[in-house]
Amino acid sequence: MFLASPLLWGLLAAGIPVLIHLLGRTKPVPHRFPAMRFLLRSQKSSARTLKLKHILLLLLRIAAIALIAVALARPLGTLTYTSAVWAGAALVAAVLVGWSFRRGEFSTAVVGSLVLLGVVTSFPKNPEQEARVRGDFVLIMDQSMSMSYVEPGGSRFDRARKAALSLLDRLAPDSRLALIFATENAERAQSRLSYRHEVVREKLLAARPTGRGLDIDTAIQAALEILARENSVRNPTILFFTDLQGIGKGRPDSLNHGTGRLDSLPHVPALVVVDVGSDQAQNSAALGLTLPASVLPADSKVAVHGKIKPLDKTLPTLVELYVDEKKVAQALVESKGQDSVDVELQLPTGPAGPHSGRLQLPTHDRMEMDQSFAFAYQSGRPPSILLLERPESGEQKGSGFFLNAVLTRNGDESIGVSGLNCVVEPVQELTAAVLSRYRVVILADCGRLSDSSWSALKQWTADGGGLFVWLGPAMHTSTARQGFQQHASFGGLLPGNVGLLTQRKPPQNIAVSQAEHPILAHCGGAVSAVLRETLVSSLVRIVPDPHDTNSSVILSLADDAPVLMEKLYGRGRVLLAAIDPGMQCSDLPRRGEAFVSLVLDSVRLLSGEDSGTQARLGFPFTLNLPVAPQDGQVFWRKPGESTPAVLRVDVGQAVSLPTSSRQTASATVIVPPIETPGIHTFSWTPAGATLPLTRMLAVNPETSESFLTRAAPELFRKALAPLDAQIVRDLADYTLPGEEKGAARREVTAALLLLLLVALLVESFLSNRLYAAVESPDDDAQGQEASEKAASELPAQTGAGEKRTRWAEHV
Repeated sequence: MFLASPLLWGLLAAGIPVLIHLLGRTKPVPHRFPAMRFLLRSQKSSARTLKLKHILLLLLRIAAIALIAVALARPLGTLTYTSAVWAGAALVAAVLVGWSFRRGEFSTAVVGSLVLLGVVTSFPKNPEQEARVRGDFVLIMDQSMSMSYVEPGGSRFDRARKAALSLLDRLAPDSRLALIFATENAERAQSRLSYRHEVVREKLLAARPTGRGLDIDTAIQAALEILARENSVRNPTILFFTDLQGIGKGRPDSLNHGTGRLDSLPHVPALVVVDVGSDQAQNSAALGLTLPASVLPADSKVAVHGKIKPLDKTLPTLVELYVDEKKVAQALVESKGQDSVDVELQLPTGPAGPHSGRLQLPTHDRMEMDQSFAFAYQSGRPPSILLLERPESGEQKGSGFFLNAVLTRNGDESIGVSGLNCVVEPVQELTAAVLSRYRVVILADCGRLSDSSWSALKQWTADGGGLFVWLGPAMHTSTARQGFQQHASFGGLLPGNVGLLTQRKPPQNIAVSQAEHPILAHCGGAVSAVLRETLVSSLVRIVPDPHDTNSSVILSLADDAPVLMEKLYGRGRVLLAAIDPGMQCSDLPRRGEAFVSLVLDSVRLLSGEDSGTQARLGFPFTLNLPVAPQDGQVFWRKPGESTPAVLRVDVGQAVSLPTSSRQTASATVIVPPIETPGIHTFSWTPAGATLPLTRMLAVNPETSESFLTRAAPELFRKALAPLDAQIVRDLADYTLPGEEKGAARREVTAALLLLLLVALLVESFLSNRLYAAVESPDDDAQGQEASEKAASELPAQTGAGEKRTRWAEHV
């Protein structure tokens, strides 16, 4: 049997020496000379010897080329056969070394001594019988957080790795391997069945457990996909090294979904689950921390709520709170026999800017990775909304009445869930001091504003504020002409030029232009359907600027007239609605669920509540930047690393804009999968700015892994019954499919290479002897002796003079 049998075609090259020999032959030219018949008798005996030597040299050269071809094909042989090859090579090398020393050919003797030394030192030392495993194997290594739990003798992942490496030692050379690291997704470290066992060994030694969870169904599907693609027919086996943690409640019931690929396999594979866990594991963990918002008021204290898992349900647990690496609070929490406990702490928000912190359990246990929970937030403007509305006239409700009902709490907890304090004021003069007390400003068809108020709004928005402008009968170019176009539309604050109030007869339905927009992404399908049923009877005409890359249409009518538009302005954001928030322009307020969702999600976006980007370990994500970096680079500093990584920013058309326009352009960054839990910091410098902007991102391990809930082996076997699943604890005592007892079959390439060296050594020895014999003076003396003998045998009646004459002519 050969591991690379196609290379046996190289045996055809063994005919090259024969071909060279045949092509190199020259046709003899006959010369008749009567006396030569006496010389031919002596030459025939020496020619036979010389011809035999030439044939032997030819065979040795053919054998050398054949040995090279067979060695490249990687043949397999039993241990006894391999030992016989080694012994034969050693015997031939020893004979040649002794003969070379005797004949004085010291160069050949030295080379032969080296060959003999190689044969002796590499002689097989384990002739006993041993077990070998043959077949195609896919190794699945559980890389979830629970595998970092330290058991007696090392972590669970170390125990799994040791069992996998011992399996590699038992594999026959013709067995094929694939390797998968299993978390929520399946990482195909060795995606094809390969004979290169050492590559798999190196990847196993370099692997470490992660902070992610485990999806067994995905891992098994990946293994079946590999076996199906490779068309495995030799004892296909999946070996899953896991602790059976985090897959308990409800998870094994879905595992049989992974057996859907069985129909495409020639043989149903066996699944061997190697259990490296234990039933006595105990673990404490910081499970989470909830902030009131991602943007908190500066220099104040807010209540935060954390959740922990105590190590001992009968003893209190100490919990600590850190902000910017300083301990700011601590509490002693009674578990009261519960699996998880809530704790409330007071968080000092600190000065304006980005901050990071962690909820910490100071008493560590056998799994360190979940002892702290990281969080990040921004401190800045107070969480308040300023709602400017025109006063009510008679029984007609003001334009801000419906917005006020959504954003404030009037005893009905189902309405007013924005999380921000809403202050309703009539139209007034807006200054920087007034606006500094609010995070969001809503102009609810409030009518005319002064030039100084628009200027203050522009600067406040550019500094990070959120502006929501609702147009209507009191707010369009006909009624609020003076100062409106100049400071709002023409000044670039609003996402389009505002026109006149127009009627729609009959009323038209709203169409969704950006279903993936953050405002609409949180709405379900029912809410979006209700929005499409909304009828608009009148709206203010808005003409978008085609050259403004920071503006976009979110909602429109059937004739593409904008209903809701968005614009990024500086570090802030502007929303512009072409309809009144009351009943004069549309029936939107009557559609309660859609109206409430639209208003709340808009306020959430404008207040920066969505700026706290969420990321999971092992998954890529998109980081939205309110302002694009000038050089197109974002520096990513990972936890525990001093040198930041550089990410390229997708700024779209913003890079071709002038610097003044680029200051308001947004950007997105595609961040690769994060593998390290903790605080990740992203910094960039916008165009025209002197100081960089910073955004912190908290990434935490999978909290479900902290509970160490083991799956019942019986339930596991039942779920994986189509795969003939079995669970073992010690793989060394388990007989795998394809395991053989008998003579060990080893690769004999090294033995063939030794034979090749011996053959070359013999060829060199014979070549030296042959060419030395041709050029030796002894041959000339023998030729002279034969000539004299032939001359003496001439006929006796010939005279002596005649004899000398003929001999002279002969010579």
